[in-house]
Parts: sequence; C-alpha cells; structure tokens
Amino acid sequence: LSVLYDGTFADNAFNGTFRTAGAAFKASAQGGLDLAGNEADALHIKATLLQPQRLIATPELAGVDIDATLDGAFDDLTIEHKVAVARMKLGTLDAQGLQTVGTATWDGKRFVLPLAVTAKAVVTGNAMIDPRFPGARIGGDLVFEGNRLASDDLTLTMKGLGARLSLRGDMARGGYALAGPVVARGFAVENLGAVDGTAKI
Repeated sequence: LSVLYDGTFADNAFNGTFRTAGAAFKASAQGGLDLAGNEADALHIKATLLQPQRLIATPELAGVDIDATLDGAFDDLTIEHKVAVARMKLGTLDAQGLQTVGTATWDGKRFVLPLAVTAKAVVTGNAMIDPRFPGARIGGDLVFEGNRLASDDLTLTMKGLGARLSLRGDMARGGYALAGPVVARGFAVENLGAVDGTAKI
C-alpha cells in the first residue's frame, strides 16, 4: 500500500490532496476533512477498484470507477457521485457499460444510493428479452445497512416491458431475492403478435 499526502493538517483537520494505491484499488481525494468535527468539506474522491472481488463476492464486477464529492457531517452526509462498471455478472446476467449518476446519503447507519442505471449491453440468455435492453433504465433507491441490502421501489423500464420490484439481499452470504409485478404493453411474441399482460416475480 502506498500513501501520498500534500496539504495541511491542523486541529485534526486535513485540507489538501491525498493519494493511495494498493493491489485491490487506487484512489485520490482533494478537499477538506475535519476529524474533530466529523465533517467533510467538498471532499472530491476518485477511485478505481482493481480487484472488486476482494470487497464483494457477488455480483462479479470488473472495471469499477467512482467519482464522488462528499459534503456535510458524517451522520448527515451527501455524496454526489458517478459510478461506472465495465462489466457485471450475476448468474446468467451479463451487463456491460453500466453507469449511474445521483446523490447518495449516509446517516451514520444507512447508506441510501439512488439509481439511474443505464447499460451499453445486457445479455440474460433470454432471446425474447435481450433485444429489448437497449435504452432500458433502472431506477429506485438501494438501502445498505450492515450486510443487508434492500429496496422497495426498484423500477425497470424497457421497450414493451416495465416492472416495479422489491429487493432483499444478504451481501455476506450472497443471497438475493426480487419480487413484484411485471407489465407487458405491446410485447411482441413470435406467432402470437403483440401481447398485453401482467405477471409477478
């Protein structure tokens, strides 16, 4: 692990530029961090996860880049961010060119990450669904609390299909469950034509 800091440190407060790198990641930060007052002052962080599997086993991730600005008290923190993932694999799902932009929050116990996810390519192995992914979008809020991951408002919008789902996950054990309605509008089915309908996961 290498560490480089260029700036001031007075009264338990940093103000400057910090760089660090290791086998699993590299990161830089610029701005203010008050350890005595437990507060970040427009702290701009850029990080690349070189070996994401060291942090989270599932889903399988590659090429993770994070660009974020932290501001506020540690128990009332706002995090403006852009997250890009070159590739994510989970079961038969293989997504490439993922990106989301938004403002996350941390209250000292819960991390809330709003989603506005787009992808360059998604393959699930389902010949009826895969061609509809271009232009698809995932929205909603992910809530991280300890090892638990949850959401009650996940939305998926794609050509001819829409879904509103709830998610429950245990990141330590790698177990995840999705549930909710899926609505088809003008969904083209071979030999049947356009189909409207509702199903539940």
